[in-house]
Amino acid sequence: MFQRSRLLIIAALTLFSVSKSFANTATLSNWAFTDQIVDSNPVNELTMSQMSKKDIYIYTRWEELDITFYEVEAIIYDGDNNLVGYSTYGFKPDKASWDSWTRYHFRPSIDQPGEWRFVVKLNGSKVLDEKIYVEE
Repeated sequence: MFQRSRLLIIAALTLFSVSKSFANTATLSNWAFTDQIVDSNPVNELTMSQMSKKDIYIYTRWEELDITFYEVEAIIYDGDNNLVGYSTYGFKPDKASWDSWTRYHFRPSIDQPGEWRFVVKLNGSKVLDEKIYVEE
């Protein structure tokens, strides 16, 4: 009896490890800063932005996904390194690729211009840490 339950625990742990490694095969195949998303795609790729444009998006394209639930975190810091945005969302893809994005609405009376930093995590692991210069 002891031997049998020990085998079941080992089998369960092995199965958990295998399924966890499948979920970690997801890769970030493309990303861009943009000021608009149309039909799930960025309309341009920004190298800098202005608060007068009102919004900025960080677009991400995920590949090699399993059909399982994923959680994305987006963390945004302004030019003074103040945390100005944080969002989480989940998705369960129906195919091996998935497009997603996070929109930030500039608040010129609060946000500071300068080099902004955008961090994206997938299932708790940092996959993107990029900067863009934002003018007033």
